Amino acid sequence: MKKKRLLSVLAAISMLGSCLTGCAGGGMSGASEGSSTGSGQTAESSSEKVVLRLSMNMTLGSKEIVQEVMNEVLKDYPNVELQVEETAQDSYVSKMAMDVSTDNVADLVQYWRPDSTTHGCPKYIEKGVFADLSELLGTDAFKDRFADHAVTTCTVDGKFYAVPMEYSFIMFLANKEILDQCSLPVPETWDELLGSMDVLKENGYIPWGVSTKAYASAWERPLGYIFSRYATMYGENGTLNLFGGKAHFTSEEAIKASESLAQLVGGNCAVDSMTLDDSQATSKYINSGQACYFINGSYAMPQLSDEIKEKMVALRFPEIPGAEGDTGHIQDKSLTSVFYVSKKAWDDPLKKEILIKFLDRYTSPEIAERLFAKTGSLEPINNLEIENTEADRVFLEAKELADDAKQIIWFLSYGDANKRDSFYSFYTELWLGDITGEEFARRCEELFYEE
Repeated sequence: MKKKRLLSVLAAISMLGSCLTGCAGGGMSGASEGSSTGSGQTAESSSEKVVLRLSMNMTLGSKEIVQEVMNEVLKDYPNVELQVEETAQDSYVSKMAMDVSTDNVADLVQYWRPDSTTHGCPKYIEKGVFADLSELLGTDAFKDRFADHAVTTCTVDGKFYAVPMEYSFIMFLANKEILDQCSLPVPETWDELLGSMDVLKENGYIPWGVSTKAYASAWERPLGYIFSRYATMYGENGTLNLFGGKAHFTSEEAIKASESLAQLVGGNCAVDSMTLDDSQATSKYINSGQACYFINGSYAMPQLSDEIKEKMVALRFPEIPGAEGDTGHIQDKSLTSVFYVSKKAWDDPLKKEILIKFLDRYTSPEIAERLFAKTGSLEPINNLEIENTEADRVFLEAKELADDAKQIIWFLSYGDANKRDSFYSFYTELWLGDITGEEFARRCEELFYEE
């Protein structure tokens, strides 16, 4: 059976599920296997009863595999009892805040990535709640295990604070059959992409099969790409600082980006798009063959019908003539879940030994392969082989593009979460063609910029 080697496998679906067999991985240089507990006994031979706490989002699809891997590791530690704490997603942030305030953080915590201000991660790291795991990257087992972008995301001020767990990337797909029927090429340039909008509409098709409902996933992505092309993603006046309130939308770059965005999306979606969520929009317009362009996270691949997948091709988001921001191939991709170890657990020799074995085993190619085979989920590790019969062709095409791309990230993650409702109200107007790009920039300036 033909295999396709993925140089950097990244997590694709926000909900992981799983199965596994086997025991904890070995051969890790620098790991504390058999280390002393401080009483003259090895960890395995200690008879003292120990409780190891694991905290997870209860809707996490991978929770079964997490527990199974941990239980396999704990077979060597009969004195250690696993205590699993599952919390509903809408309560998890408050639960974490309570644990931190009462000095009661679990030993191993599945949570959001380190840069997520919405979930309190930067302040928890600054407070010293989570351990610095940098020593792992110097061991034989973990050296070069994770994709570079994943390590970068998990690193704060030069220290590695989280172990990458799952990853998603944004797929930009086009229905080639529709393009062919309209005598349009698969767009590779900005002019080809922009020019296809009117031609598609003239032929009775909807250009973008997206939801424009507040908090939908797909419709924000063209904004991130276009603003990065003009203003960069990470620069002083870049996209993250714009939506973080630290840069002006009145700049020439921001205004041009807003106008280009209006050209690309304004009036180019379904008239009822604001009443549909992502899956409903995909079902009604993409799967029915009424809309041409699909843009959403890799976690949305199951929303596409098998028939429509065969007609789809993966695209790069093109460079924009005259834009002087980020150039080359850019793609929205980011970690959606990571593991943290509490500082207290890392300072405990027995718990540290167990957790190192768990992290080694969970992020091994063997477990990652099984995870993908069963759920379609991807871990952000290097050197993973995936059977091409286990994945859709267009998914692998999109994944290959994502692997080679310069990373951009979700711009609203750096903004004030309390401002999102207001933003979405006029962002919908932009998509429906009710306001101009210049008006969009003005409203963003009023909403986001902070003196």
